[in-house]
Amino acid sequence: MHYERMLSESHPMYLQNLRIDLVRARAKTDHAAFVLGIVAVVILPPSVLIGMCTLYAYLFVSQVVE
Repeated sequence: MHYERMLSESHPMYLQNLRIDLVRARAKTDHAAFVLGIVAVVILPPSVLIGMCTLYAYLFVSQVVE
């Protein structure tokens, strides 16, 4: 009887702790996705442009040398 009462009292607290952990995990993944999105939008386009300019420079140099 005593164990049943302990279980019924601890069960809601356990579920509440699980919900809090889930909310925290979602917040962390949302923050990580936000940072990844910012990095993709801010850093990726200039890197592509720099890479394309470098590629054209190498192509131009190789044509001049030949």
